Amino acid sequence: GRFGIGESAVGKCEVQLRTMDFNAQDLTGEVNNQVMAAVFEMLRTTITNKCFQTCVTRPSSSLSGSEQQCLAKCTDRFVDALQIVAKATVEYDNLSSLTDD
Repeated sequence: GRFGIGESAVGKCEVQLRTMDFNAQDLTGEVNNQVMAAVFEMLRTTITNKCFQTCVTRPSSSLSGSEQQCLAKCTDRFVDALQIVAKATVEYDNLSSLTDD
């Protein structure tokens, strides 16, 4: 080879790099799955704690119509806020990657 490295060694390095990339993609996917699970748990916990405490003033065996409406609106507001934050984060990451080059 050009740098005193045999062609078979170069081929082995290329295979190892491809394998590393694949493993890195698997790891990234696993991290993304864990992040999504954490976000979902945060969403569930927040809705349960904040919305239920706000909307259900007298717990009973069933929810009244106004409690159901309140819970739906509270949940919608939280999900909307989460989407705004997620969109802003993606935009920030995109801008950051453009300035890093």
